[in-house]
Amino acid sequence: MEKGPFTWTRLDITSNSPPPRLYHSAAICTAGNAASMMIVFGGRGGGQTPFQDAWGLRRHRNGKWDWIAAPCKTGEPPAKRYQHGAVFVGALMLVVGGRMSSSEWAGLEVYNTESSQWRKYRVTKRFRHASWISNSNLFIYGGFPCTLRCYPVSYTHLRAHETSLHLVCRLLLEKKKKKKK
Repeated sequence: MEKGPFTWTRLDITSNSPPPRLYHSAAICTAGNAASMMIVFGGRGGGQTPFQDAWGLRRHRNGKWDWIAAPCKTGEPPAKRYQHGAVFVGALMLVVGGRMSSSEWAGLEVYNTESSQWRKYRVTKRFRHASWISNSNLFIYGGFPCTLRCYPVSYTHLRAHETSLHLVCRLLLEKKKKKKK
């Protein structure tokens, strides 16, 4: 077996930590006070209950690690969700899609790590997809659209740019159409 250049190390964290979960998201903040923190959002607990909490894992200068619950100072808290995606554009965490229950789906919500405020946007609702940022473009691939019939889809492409007041997203491409034979 070939050994890679990486090694696994168990972190010794004595602070409060998020409850166990699955189907959550995790992303690295790239700017602001939360830069370099891994932010875990949402997911589902053992009792099938969706979460709406966000936790940051941070490393201090002395090498110690701890978890901190992300505050929500103003605005409506985000929807509870699982099977969603999350990516960062600077200090903004974009939480994309997900399920709130077996028959309810969530859209796009944005958390500003500098102001601790959530904002909701009415754009694509999808779950079990992959999402990533490239040159201020949010790409979403695969997953299921939120319709009564769940058929996998190809991709969605959103153009994201930040203004002084908020993040603006414009839907550019919804999905590829199936070719008829």
